[in-house]
Amino acid sequence: MKDIYQIITEDLEENIRLGRYKGRKKLPSIRALSQTYHCSQSTVVKAYEIVKSKHLVYSVPQSG
Repeated sequence: MKDIYQIITEDLEENIRLGRYKGRKKLPSIRALSQTYHCSQSTVVKAYEIVKSKHLVYSVPQSG
């Protein structure tokens, strides 16, 4: 059984691959994803860090 952060990571990767998240546009907020997946915000942060480490997304300092 997968942990919730793995499910979020896979969903983010699939949405990026399918073009649901366009380049240079913001991804859903940490709060929004934590509500969608019924998990803590730290779980979403972990998923975002994994996607970021795979160079599929990047962070823009002070972008909200």
